[in-house]
Amino acid sequence: MLSPTTEAFDRGDKFAYYRQMESLQEYVLVSQTRLNVECFRRNPEKQWVLYPYGQEDIIKPLAKILDPPGTQVPG
Repeated sequence: MLSPTTEAFDRGDKFAYYRQMESLQEYVLVSQTRLNVECFRRNPEKQWVLYPYGQEDIIKPLAKILDPPGTQVPG
């Protein structure tokens, strides 16, 4: 979760340090101020690829979350 006071560090020096960790395959940044998620994934060539998710990707109708297809909500 990004905070206004640590966002620059999380995107900069912290991510640079984490990128050196061979075991790390995914780095996710979640904005506190916008409906925005940035997912960085290491590909087979060991390059980091950004997968951004915006409002249209994040928000789902509440009914789909509470009662996904194929399930029953106990009543």
